Amino acid sequence: MATCVLLHTGQKMPLIGLGTWKSEPGQVQAAIKYALSVGYRHIDCAAVYGNETEIGEALKENVGPGKAVPREELFVTSKLWNTKHHPEDVEPALRKTLADLQLEYLDLYLMHWPFAFEQGDNPFPKNADGTVRYDSTHYKETWKAMETLVAKGLVRALGLSNFNSRQIDDVLSVASVRPAVLQVECHPYLAQNELIAHCQARGLEVTAYSPLGSSDRAWRDPNEPVLLEEPVVLALAEKYGRSPAQILLRWQVQRKVICIPKSVTPSRILQNIQALFRPLVHHLRGTMAAESTAAAAIAAELASADKIEDDAPAPSTSANKVESLDVDSEAKKLLGLGQKHLVMGDIPAAVNAFQEAASLLGKKYGETANECGEAFFFYGKSLLELARMENGVLGNALEGVHVEEEEGEKTEDESLVENNDNIDETEGSEEEDKENDKTEETPNDSILENKSLQENEEEEIGNLELAWDMLDLAKIIFKRQETKEAQLYAAQAHLKLGEVSVESENYVQAVEEFQACLTLQEQYLEAHDRLLAETHYQLGLAYGYNSQYDEAVAQFSKSVEVIERRMAVLNEQMKEAEGSPTEYEKEIEELKELLPEIREKIEDAKESQHSGNAAELALKATLVESSTSGFTPSGGGSSVSMIANRKPTDGASSSNCVTDISHLVRKKRKPEEESPRKDDAKKAKQEPEVNGGSGDAVSSGNEVSENMEEEAENQAESQAAVEGTVEAGATVESTAC
Repeated sequence: MATCVLLHTGQKMPLIGLGTWKSEPGQVQAAIKYALSVGYRHIDCAAVYGNETEIGEALKENVGPGKAVPREELFVTSKLWNTKHHPEDVEPALRKTLADLQLEYLDLYLMHWPFAFEQGDNPFPKNADGTVRYDSTHYKETWKAMETLVAKGLVRALGLSNFNSRQIDDVLSVASVRPAVLQVECHPYLAQNELIAHCQARGLEVTAYSPLGSSDRAWRDPNEPVLLEEPVVLALAEKYGRSPAQILLRWQVQRKVICIPKSVTPSRILQNIQALFRPLVHHLRGTMAAESTAAAAIAAELASADKIEDDAPAPSTSANKVESLDVDSEAKKLLGLGQKHLVMGDIPAAVNAFQEAASLLGKKYGETANECGEAFFFYGKSLLELARMENGVLGNALEGVHVEEEEGEKTEDESLVENNDNIDETEGSEEEDKENDKTEETPNDSILENKSLQENEEEEIGNLELAWDMLDLAKIIFKRQETKEAQLYAAQAHLKLGEVSVESENYVQAVEEFQACLTLQEQYLEAHDRLLAETHYQLGLAYGYNSQYDEAVAQFSKSVEVIERRMAVLNEQMKEAEGSPTEYEKEIEELKELLPEIREKIEDAKESQHSGNAAELALKATLVESSTSGFTPSGGGSSVSMIANRKPTDGASSSNCVTDISHLVRKKRKPEEESPRKDDAKKAKQEPEVNGGSGDAVSSGNEVSENMEEEAENQAESQAAVEGTVEAGATVESTAC
């Protein structure tokens, strides 16, 4: 499963973050510290929550060079409050937030609400009768001021919060920096199906606040049942050994909705992020809820969504006898058995053994515990090899699999086209209902139902995607440990994540992973270590696939340098060694065998660079010629065609020991082969466009004019919610979400 969504800015935003709304002073600092230690890399803040100074202390202690979490790995969101909507107030408000958080930039800055309050430092300015005093500043003016923050490097991305579909389009009509994210209340009682589709069609990701229902929110219907106590949610949780919160979060992240559950309790913080990972977690399919607040409808939807399948490629043999086993001893035996199968080439057996070990350790210690890191790493590594077998990369080791899966991909694409057609047919009716109140905006149940059923049938969780999940989790576990052994394991996890990205043809991501691996290895390994040679080699392949041939040549050359350095060290050791030098001679011979193939890669990359330049010149000449004679066949055309179909031969890693790179140059990918699987976890998915959308949690869908009087009238529901909660005395807690 994907652990992040890719914003249109190129940033990776974790699907589960820690919410800080209503986190009391004195609690939030400890909560942030613990969350970072168990793998959270997304923190959601807001100036009006009143706790950014304390959050800043936690970030200062744990984030930055030489600390537990590098700044570039952390995604921090904050929000501009309603009293700071005047254009001249926007930058000072952000700089105050940055100072409080002790950060140089924000990853995402949201406009908290679409309406402005009276300027000043009082977050809730009120009239004598207790009603809120509004300001005439339009949110489009505020947005233009926010855009300057990106140009100054103070913010990486901008977004909106509590906006409805019409207001989103209003901002898009003037935006030179497009919003990347919309944050709204979202849970099965308020599923926001139409609003999510509206956002996805316009390139916005959606973040859900109150994803677990937040039974203490001020605007909650008094007759609304507690979501976490819904009988069907409880039944699913009991059936699959998960908490009710994990069931609800799993539903959200599977439809690519980001969640920011708030908690200051360590056990719940850990429990929430475990909804992302799937060493043991089952895959919850289907739409759990339609846009409805009726408990009966929710229960029916949840019941119809009870289609949970094991992610494992083969059944487990432990039969849930964890209590009767010496878990650590049994897991150790399984790890040894799995490594034996891996070396012997029995990949399915290795996968089963590593999965079994991961299951045992995860149930005993928790799925993000340090004790699970090794099992998850080898489980992910073996799944990568199994995916390669299925894809035919190692010579179609599983006969017939490659052809069958290609046909499956084709069927899926065709069915997606059919789904788009179905959705297009409903656009008219959705547009007509666009201005109705939120409670009148109900989706076409039959279409949503059919679409959900089709998606359930089409969706396949591949071993390649599962391998990414396991390796990513192993990386998180190892990187937070400070020992050399753990850091080198983290490097190997980065290496394998890079290989997964190559298999998924996501070469930019592969380069990032290999570079991260190299950074760690260079800190802990000697300059002649063969692991460095392997990483340089893999990085060269990734650059080559991405048509960055100069960089590919440089990395292949560095791989050669490491190998030559290694041979020199071995020769010296052989001279000094007493007794038979056979062991040294054997390794030297192995290294010598590698060099010709790597040098061939260097020549191939140089040739590709030269051919690419020649093709570019030929294309330019053709374009110049076409101005008088039209487009005629030329050598340049065939050259371009040849380059477009050329793919460097790669050395996909086999099941050999990680210290041996001989497998990297002895097996070649067929140039015409392409992996039929795509890694949805690392590639942005374009959702079908659906016009129209429901309102947010409290904003209505009515038209909003340019002047503030009409704005106030047409947003009566939004302002009434704010005023009502202020009058009730629930200030920040009631409206600052």
